[in-house]
Amino acid sequence: MNTKNIFVLGLTDVQRRELETVRNTEDLAFHGVLDYETLVNTTDLDFDQVLHDARAELDAFDGSIDAIIAHWDFPVSVLAMVLAAENGLPAPSLESLLKSEHKYWSRLEQQRCR
Repeated sequence: MNTKNIFVLGLTDVQRRELETVRNTEDLAFHGVLDYETLVNTTDLDFDQVLHDARAELDAFDGSIDAIIAHWDFPVSVLAMVLAAENGLPAPSLESLLKSEHKYWSRLEQQRCR
């Protein structure tokens, strides 16, 4: 079976260890894209620049890109959605992502489901 390459934005050592505990991951290879300091632990994030840098890292990878995931919320979740869509991978719509992450919009959606 071919190894599937899973790219994780802002992957930390703790997250990598957690991912390694998931069953049936023998054929999965986890790769970090950009680092935690750049994506999460910052007060000055230039979205266009990190999008450019993430694209460059993915473009430089010599292999298949089988999934792009995020363990962090905005802006990393939006970045993952954009990159996944650009690479022909399943991704949520911007509307669904914002409805799940924005507290007010999420509560409105939850009320509609009652």
